Amino acid sequence: MNVTVERHSASATLTPHGDIGFADLDQLRARVDQLPSDVTELVWDLHAVPFMDIAGLHLLGVSSPRLHVSVTNLPSQPLHLLRLAGELFPHMGWEQHLPDSSAPRAA
Repeated sequence: MNVTVERHSASATLTPHGDIGFADLDQLRARVDQLPSDVTELVWDLHAVPFMDIAGLHLLGVSSPRLHVSVTNLPSQPLHLLRLAGELFPHMGWEQHLPDSSAPRAA
């Protein structure tokens, strides 16, 4: 999987290209692990990800005291998955990654 990395001061934007599944998880986590220690904000730009399974949720759910994770440019299927995860597991905080908390819920 091709992943574009852009640095902006203390933030980094990672843009994967293609579907995200468990086969890609180790490579994507390695890209996160390679970020310099002064990066405190990680943005996943998913505009080029037409499909992701639960592996994508594992990436968004990274728990680190130094790294705040957010997501942007969610295509329809990853957006639907994130909304569904928020409905099924409201205590997990998936709503924080939704573009608009007032958006219609997944059907």
